[in-house]
Amino acid sequence: MSTHELKYYPRELEDLLRTHPAVGDACVVPREGYYKVPDLVRFFDAFPLTGSGKVKRRELTQVVGLELSATT
Repeated sequence: MSTHELKYYPRELEDLLRTHPAVGDACVVPREGYYKVPDLVRFFDAFPLTGSGKVKRRELTQVVGLELSATT
């Protein structure tokens, strides 16, 4: 992800978000957007995980996509 000529990787943003005392875990799912600046932040109580404990990013992308299409 890029903004103002700076590049950010999802992992960097996740690590930064996790430093906040009110955040237990974080998962950044990039999507194409105006200058690739996120215009939506969605909070989850728990992330869908694979059997090996990794976040199912594709499933999160689908959930957010459905929510966005329902609001337009």
